[in-house]
Amino acid sequence: MGFLRSKFGAVVLTALVVAGSTLLNTRVKLGATVDEVEDLFFTDRDGEKSIYSRLEEKLSAANGYASVLASYDSEAAEALYDERDYLLWACEDDDISYMASCSADLDRAFDEAERVLAGCELSESDAADAEYYAEIYDGAQKMIEENSYNSSVTAFNRSVYDTFPAEYLADLAGVDAPERFS
Repeated sequence: MGFLRSKFGAVVLTALVVAGSTLLNTRVKLGATVDEVEDLFFTDRDGEKSIYSRLEEKLSAANGYASVLASYDSEAAEALYDERDYLLWACEDDDISYMASCSADLDRAFDEAERVLAGCELSESDAADAEYYAEIYDGAQKMIEENSYNSSVTAFNRSVYDTFPAEYLADLAGVDAPERFS
């Protein structure tokens, strides 16, 4: 108890309170701002669908394309279904970097499915369906690439997160920078 009554004890206690409140404030306020930036990934805004919405479009188009492909090459269709499932599970986890990785894997599987289907003789109906699903898929991917989310993350990191003292306090407070979708 004598330690707290001494000048040294008071200085130590004051330093601990100031450091603790600074880190708590950083965690709460900077953490909330990071969450706001990451919410742009999931939320449609005026004139722009979110990347998450576009991923849902890709999932739907991949499912339709795989159903057409299944009549011609069940292995290729199964590979596309598998990659679609991985992205679907990533979307359920709300992990942006994992969604980006699974989306890239689905892109490769979709490209392979298109190559396989291009080598098949399709019925007129299946050809029309495949073309329809491919257009939706390609359109969703193009809109993901043009989405402003990654620019918002970059702007936030440059103007807030990567500045002094935020960059040091964020690390100490356990606040991670918003994730890019790439």
